[in-house]
Amino acid sequence: METVRPLRSALRNFVDHPISLYAATKKSDELMAYTYSHLYGIPATGLRFFTVYGPFGRPDMAYFKFANKMVKGETIQVYNHGEMLRDFTYVDDIVEGISRMIVCPPDENEDGDRYKIYNIGNSHPVKLMDFISILEKAIGTEAKKEFLPMQPGDVYQTYADVSELEKDFDFKPKTTLEEGLTVLLHGLRLIIICPDGRYDYEYIAGQFT
Repeated sequence: METVRPLRSALRNFVDHPISLYAATKKSDELMAYTYSHLYGIPATGLRFFTVYGPFGRPDMAYFKFANKMVKGETIQVYNHGEMLRDFTYVDDIVEGISRMIVCPPDENEDGDRYKIYNIGNSHPVKLMDFISILEKAIGTEAKKEFLPMQPGDVYQTYADVSELEKDFDFKPKTTLEEGLTVLLHGLRLIIICPDGRYDYEYIAGQFT
């Protein structure tokens, strides 16, 4: 599986110039947290998670939706014609990162503020089509694909620079996408949308090998 390491300078611009309201709210939260920390001397740590996946995840995430439709023989929607990359991060790595940080508030920086932001991600962007191939292999069926244009407000790729995380906490996420999806698919809950709009959960543990 091929991974791509994009330019860090370009990714920093994504943060400072959000192209969706979702991204803008996250940047706003960081700015307000910094201001509050600066004004009142409260230590604040900001955490940026990158494409988190794992058991009991959100039912609208791609791995749940894709696996659900593939098992039922339905067509999956693949945006930007599959030309996208995501820095998939297994939830156990996220929890490990939080557990290390929560007892270690940031030291004062050169401005006297106890505020710092860390990325928690796998640092290995994976092509969307490679992600789908891993699901196909795990489930044992080829997905029916509908290739569509890029959605407004979406980005071509994500990448987590975790150099500060490694320097301050001697930690870097290490679960590969293949390892994480294997664990996940052994206990996947298929999301069934009922006629009245409710979500029902059908446990299919053991169907994936």
